[in-house]
Amino acid sequence: MLTGKLTTIRRLTPTTSAQVAQRLRDYLRDHPDGRYAADAERYQEWWDKVSVPGQYRVTLRRGEVPEPKVGRYFSGGAPDLGVVIEVAGAVYGPSTIIRDSHRPVWDYTFPQPITWKLGDPVNVRIIDYDWSASEVYVLHSRQGDPLAMRLLAGTITPTKGGKTTLVFASDFTMPALSPPG
Repeated sequence: MLTGKLTTIRRLTPTTSAQVAQRLRDYLRDHPDGRYAADAERYQEWWDKVSVPGQYRVTLRRGEVPEPKVGRYFSGGAPDLGVVIEVAGAVYGPSTIIRDSHRPVWDYTFPQPITWKLGDPVNVRIIDYDWSASEVYVLHSRQGDPLAMRLLAGTITPTKGGKTTLVFASDFTMPALSPPG
Protein backbone atom coordinates (compact mmCIF):
# COMPACT_ATOMS: atom_id res chain seq x y z
CA MET A 1 0.00 0.00 0.00
CA LEU A 2 2.82 2.42 0.84
CA THR A 3 4.61 1.67 -2.45
CA GLY A 4 1.53 2.66 -4.45
CA LYS A 5 1.36 5.97 -2.63
CA LEU A 6 5.01 6.73 -3.24
CA THR A 7 4.80 5.77 -6.90
CA THR A 8 2.09 8.42 -7.30
CA ILE A 9 4.33 10.92 -5.52
CA ARG A 10 7.24 10.18 -7.87
CA ARG A 11 5.03 11.02 -10.86
CA LEU A 12 3.89 14.31 -9.38
CA THR A 13 2.04 16.46 -11.88
CA PRO A 14 0.08 19.65 -11.35
CA THR A 15 -3.22 17.80 -11.54
CA THR A 16 -2.27 15.29 -8.85
CA SER A 17 -0.90 17.75 -6.29
CA ALA A 18 -4.05 17.80 -4.15
CA GLN A 19 -4.33 14.01 -4.24
CA VAL A 20 -0.70 13.65 -3.19
CA ALA A 21 -1.25 16.10 -0.33
CA GLN A 22 -4.20 14.04 0.92
CA ARG A 23 -2.29 10.75 0.61
CA LEU A 24 0.66 12.16 2.50
CA ARG A 25 -1.62 13.53 5.18
CA ASP A 26 -3.05 10.00 5.55
CA TYR A 27 0.48 8.55 5.61
CA LEU A 28 1.54 10.92 8.40
CA ARG A 29 -1.61 10.07 10.36
CA ASP A 30 -0.90 6.33 10.06
CA HIS A 31 2.93 6.47 10.27
CA PRO A 32 4.01 9.63 12.15
CA ASP A 33 7.56 8.26 12.56
CA GLY A 34 7.64 6.41 9.23
CA ARG A 35 10.52 6.22 6.79
CA TYR A 36 9.03 8.97 4.59
CA ALA A 37 7.63 11.19 7.36
CA ALA A 38 10.17 13.98 6.73
CA ASP A 39 9.33 14.07 3.00
CA ALA A 40 5.62 14.02 3.77
CA GLU A 41 5.98 16.91 6.22
CA ARG A 42 7.99 18.98 3.70
CA TYR A 43 5.37 18.38 1.03
CA GLN A 44 2.60 19.34 3.43
CA GLU A 45 4.41 22.59 4.31
CA TRP A 46 4.80 23.36 0.59
CA TRP A 47 1.15 22.51 -0.09
CA ASP A 48 -0.02 24.75 2.74
CA LYS A 49 2.09 27.60 1.36
CA VAL A 50 0.93 27.39 -2.28
CA SER A 51 -2.73 26.88 -1.40
CA VAL A 52 -3.02 30.49 -0.21
CA PRO A 53 -1.70 33.70 -1.79
CA GLY A 54 2.03 34.04 -1.16
CA GLN A 55 4.73 36.42 -2.27
CA TYR A 56 7.69 35.34 -4.37
CA ARG A 57 10.82 37.18 -5.44
CA VAL A 58 11.35 36.89 -9.19
CA THR A 59 14.48 37.79 -11.15
CA LEU A 60 14.55 38.08 -14.93
CA ARG A 61 18.04 36.81 -15.83
CA ARG A 62 18.39 36.91 -19.59
CA GLY A 63 16.67 36.24 -22.85
CA GLU A 64 17.05 35.62 -26.52
CA VAL A 65 14.78 37.03 -29.22
CA PRO A 66 16.54 35.98 -32.43
CA GLU A 67 13.65 36.39 -34.86
CA PRO A 68 14.68 38.85 -37.60
CA LYS A 69 11.25 40.54 -37.58
CA VAL A 70 12.07 41.93 -34.14
CA GLY A 71 14.03 45.17 -34.36
CA ARG A 72 13.49 48.06 -36.71
CA TYR A 73 15.89 48.92 -39.49
CA PHE A 74 16.16 52.62 -38.62
CA SER A 75 16.84 51.92 -34.96
CA GLY A 76 19.99 49.93 -35.47
CA GLY A 77 18.26 46.66 -36.31
CA ALA A 78 18.08 45.36 -32.75
CA PRO A 79 15.17 45.83 -30.34
CA ASP A 80 15.02 47.70 -27.05
CA LEU A 81 13.49 44.95 -24.91
CA GLY A 82 11.66 44.93 -21.61
CA VAL A 83 9.42 42.39 -19.88
CA VAL A 84 6.10 42.69 -18.07
CA ILE A 85 4.65 39.89 -15.93
CA GLU A 86 0.95 39.47 -15.23
CA VAL A 87 -0.22 37.08 -12.52
CA ALA A 88 -3.94 36.64 -11.89
CA GLY A 89 -4.62 40.09 -13.37
CA ALA A 90 -1.92 41.94 -11.37
CA VAL A 91 0.80 43.56 -13.51
CA TYR A 92 4.47 43.63 -12.46
CA GLY A 93 6.99 45.67 -14.38
CA PRO A 94 8.16 46.64 -16.83
CA SER A 95 11.68 45.45 -16.24
CA THR A 96 14.60 47.63 -17.16
CA ILE A 97 14.91 48.13 -20.91
CA ILE A 98 17.97 46.65 -22.61
CA ARG A 99 18.77 48.66 -25.73
CA ASP A 100 19.81 47.28 -29.11
CA SER A 101 20.05 43.61 -28.23
CA HIS A 102 18.57 40.33 -29.42
CA ARG A 103 20.26 38.68 -26.41
CA PRO A 104 19.52 40.94 -23.45
CA VAL A 105 20.96 40.27 -20.02
CA TRP A 106 18.73 41.88 -17.43
CA ASP A 107 19.60 40.39 -14.05
CA TYR A 108 16.61 42.41 -12.92
CA THR A 109 14.71 41.54 -9.76
CA PHE A 110 11.18 42.87 -9.84
CA PRO A 111 10.96 45.29 -6.90
CA GLN A 112 7.47 44.22 -5.87
CA PRO A 113 7.17 40.55 -4.87
CA ILE A 114 4.84 38.61 -7.14
CA THR A 115 1.70 37.44 -5.40
CA TRP A 116 0.58 33.98 -6.53
CA LYS A 117 -1.50 31.07 -5.26
CA LEU A 118 -2.29 27.65 -6.65
CA GLY A 119 -4.31 28.01 -9.85
CA ASP A 120 -3.36 31.59 -10.72
CA PRO A 121 -2.40 32.01 -14.40
CA VAL A 122 0.89 33.63 -15.44
CA ASN A 123 1.48 35.73 -18.59
CA VAL A 124 4.79 37.20 -19.66
CA ARG A 125 4.95 39.93 -22.29
CA ILE A 126 8.15 40.83 -24.12
CA ILE A 127 7.94 44.42 -25.34
CA ASP A 128 10.10 46.29 -27.87
CA TYR A 129 10.37 49.91 -26.75
CA ASP A 130 11.95 51.21 -29.99
CA TRP A 131 9.90 54.18 -31.22
CA SER A 132 6.79 53.02 -29.35
CA ALA A 133 6.00 50.09 -27.11
CA SER A 134 4.97 47.07 -29.16
CA GLU A 135 4.51 43.51 -27.99
CA VAL A 136 6.96 41.04 -29.44
CA TYR A 137 5.67 37.93 -27.67
CA VAL A 138 3.09 37.04 -25.06
CA LEU A 139 3.93 33.82 -23.26
CA HIS A 140 0.99 32.25 -21.39
CA SER A 141 0.88 29.48 -18.84
CA ARG A 142 -1.08 26.47 -20.03
CA GLN A 143 -4.80 26.88 -19.48
CA GLY A 144 -5.76 25.25 -16.21
CA ASP A 145 -2.15 24.80 -15.03
CA PRO A 146 -2.44 25.10 -11.25
CA LEU A 147 1.37 25.42 -10.89
CA ALA A 148 1.94 28.18 -13.46
CA MET A 149 4.37 29.92 -11.10
CA ARG A 150 6.95 27.34 -12.25
CA LEU A 151 7.33 29.46 -15.40
CA LEU A 152 9.01 32.15 -13.33
CA ALA A 153 11.57 29.73 -11.89
CA GLY A 154 13.27 28.53 -15.08
CA THR A 155 13.46 28.89 -18.85
CA ILE A 156 10.32 29.59 -20.84
CA THR A 157 9.76 29.40 -24.59
CA PRO A 158 6.76 29.91 -26.88
CA THR A 159 4.53 26.83 -27.06
CA LYS A 160 3.88 27.29 -30.77
CA GLY A 161 7.52 27.32 -31.80
CA GLY A 162 10.13 29.98 -32.25
CA LYS A 163 13.53 30.39 -30.70
CA THR A 164 12.66 33.09 -28.20
CA THR A 165 13.57 32.23 -24.61
CA LEU A 166 13.48 33.97 -21.25
CA VAL A 167 15.31 32.75 -18.17
CA PHE A 168 13.89 33.51 -14.73
CA ALA A 169 14.92 32.68 -11.18
CA SER A 170 12.66 32.83 -8.15
CA ASP A 171 12.24 31.55 -4.63
CA PHE A 172 9.36 29.33 -5.78
CA THR A 173 10.35 25.67 -5.58
CA MET A 174 8.65 22.36 -6.14
CA PRO A 175 9.04 19.81 -3.34
CA ALA A 176 11.59 17.03 -3.76
CA LEU A 177 10.61 13.58 -2.59
CA SER A 178 12.77 10.53 -1.92
CA PRO A 179 12.47 7.61 -4.34
CA PRO A 180 10.48 4.68 -3.03
CA GLY A 181 12.48 1.73 -2.01
